[in-house]
Amino acid sequence: MPSTKGEVYDLDYIQNLNWCQVLIRQPVDGFIGFVRDDRLQSPLETAMQLAVPVTVYHDDAKPKRIYRVVVRRAPPVPRPPKGLHYVVEVDVDENDGKCKATVLGSDGKKSKVFTRDARFESILVTALREAWKIGYLDYDPTTGEVSRGKLNIDDQTRK
Repeated sequence: MPSTKGEVYDLDYIQNLNWCQVLIRQPVDGFIGFVRDDRLQSPLETAMQLAVPVTVYHDDAKPKRIYRVVVRRAPPVPRPPKGLHYVVEVDVDENDGKCKATVLGSDGKKSKVFTRDARFESILVTALREAWKIGYLDYDPTTGEVSRGKLNIDDQTRK
C-alpha cells in the first residue's frame, strides 16, 4: 500500500460520513485522506501540534483511507536520566491493533515496544507530544509487549 509524508495542517471531523478528513502538505501536491479509527487521530493531532512530518499509509481509493500513522520526535533527543525513557516514535496501525513505539533509555539504547491497550497508547502519545519521560517501563524482551509504564510529573523535572 502507498504512503505519504508531509505536515498535517487540517483535521476536519464530518459526522454524517463518520470520519475525520486529514489534509497533509507535501512539497509537490497536497494529500487528502480520512481516518475512521479514532486511535489514528491522536498521533495526527500530535504531528500537527509539533509541526513535525508524519507518514501515513493509505489505500489508493478516492478518498484515500488512512490505516497507519507514524510520527517521530524531531532530533536531537537527549539521553534521559537513569531509569527513564523518551518516546522517539509512535506508530499506530489499525490493521494489527498495535501502537508500536521506539523508546530511548538512559543507556542510549533504543528499544522497540508495543501495546494494544488504548490507555498505554495515550501515555505513549502524550510522552512523545510533551517530550515527557516514561518511568517504570517494563516490557517483554522477546516480543516487546509493554506490561507497565507510567508518567509522573516529578520525573519531568529530573535531570
